[in-house]
Amino acid sequence: MLQTQHTENFYVRPDGLSDSAKSKRHAVESASTHSPCTSKSFYCHLGSITLSVGTNIPLDAHTKKTMSHIMLPITGCVVYENQGNKLEARAGHTGIFLANAKFLSKTNNYSGINVHFDKFQLMKTARMMMGTQESAEINFSNERHLFLNPYPTFSFDIALKHLHSVIIHNHAQPEILRLLGMEELFYRYMVFLFKPELLPSILGPLTVLPPQQCLSKLDEVCDFILTNLRGVITLPDLEAQCGLSVRTLQYQFKKRFNCTPVEWIRKERLKLVYLELLAPENKSTTIFCIALRCGFNHAGEFSKQFGLQYGASPSEVRSRGY
Repeated sequence: MLQTQHTENFYVRPDGLSDSAKSKRHAVESASTHSPCTSKSFYCHLGSITLSVGTNIPLDAHTKKTMSHIMLPITGCVVYENQGNKLEARAGHTGIFLANAKFLSKTNNYSGINVHFDKFQLMKTARMMMGTQESAEINFSNERHLFLNPYPTFSFDIALKHLHSVIIHNHAQPEILRLLGMEELFYRYMVFLFKPELLPSILGPLTVLPPQQCLSKLDEVCDFILTNLRGVITLPDLEAQCGLSVRTLQYQFKKRFNCTPVEWIRKERLKLVYLELLAPENKSTTIFCIALRCGFNHAGEFSKQFGLQYGASPSEVRSRGY
């Protein structure tokens, strides 16, 4: 389920909650140390991830509840303190993981994304990215810095700013964010943040499996895809099915079919649509209804891809009967 919730003109607290009465009281009690914060913010629910995206002017704030989430800065910085331990989320340099603890926070002019996530889903994603069925342990017990530029050829900071822009422009239409795979994308990026040691193996030379083993695993993936063409198929589904990483899957599909896994799924779905267009029992069914039940969600993109694959529009194929 995807939802967005807007909040404006309130005092921001790190627990992500807004309460006008408590906020105003907090502002009065703390007037000698800081100015009220007028903020524009919204919440966006992407499956098992909740994003809090916002901008605020300088403030001090105390948490009233324990929390556990990632804070990713876009501009400015925010400092969190707990029992003498200070952590700074600074744009371009570091994010922070906040474990279940109460914090005092201070910001300058700051904008960023708070990510509340499912820890088990994150570990599952890490396991699939590592191409193993073994446990992918991640330490969630201690708050710590998360470095945004952990590898010379990979910058999470640049990727984060791109994601932030996409969310800002589409938060009123969360279904678009789902179709773009934003939930999966955030989990993959968070794996890199928590386990930067994976980057050299993922970005480095590809480990090629023995040919027979690759063929067997690729056959498993293809069978899974053909069995589930009418449903939602994600790259994590394919990883879980065969135990290969996405990068290895991309390589093997390119080698065998000269296309990516996503392109192969689309081609097979178009074949299914083609057959259903010619089936007598579907004469009264609209073309787009057939496309929908074969896994397509966008009429314009479906028609374009169908034409590229068959050299004719779906209506032309239906009318001529072949």
